[in-house]
Amino acid sequence: MFVYNIAYKEIKVKQKFVKILTFYFSWNIMSNIGGNQMEESKQEILWNNLKDTNTLREVQKYIEDMNEVRGFNSDTIQDRMLLLTEEIGELAKSIRKTSKNIYTDINKQYNYDTIESEVADCFYVLLSVASYLNIDVFQSLKDKEKENINRVWKKN
Repeated sequence: MFVYNIAYKEIKVKQKFVKILTFYFSWNIMSNIGGNQMEESKQEILWNNLKDTNTLREVQKYIEDMNEVRGFNSDTIQDRMLLLTEEIGELAKSIRKTSKNIYTDINKQYNYDTIESEVADCFYVLLSVASYLNIDVFQSLKDKEKENINRVWKKN
């Protein structure tokens, strides 16, 4: 029994040592990766968890988490509103460049991304603004649509 206890304790000590070494080497590897690569992997993890079946609340949470990883959480509401305004302008430019019979600066025609990409940027920043103000976009949409149901809609 005495020999068994010594052997058992020796195995436990070796297991703890292996765990400590594993932790130490993992920490060193992660520390040497560099900030941007670590942030990239966090962004990839978040992005990989974004699914077609996510709810609007889950998408809003994704944007909150992504803003934290990207360091955007310190942006003020004014910063976010300016960015939203900028993104809406880019969306307008993107729509304008694909429209017929509108004069555009040929030199700047390719400065803007696709309409889909600009819509996504607007959506992202809008949800970022809502999150900053602690607004549940889904609930706000439901509440507003409840009001809109009772309105009369017609053209002048």
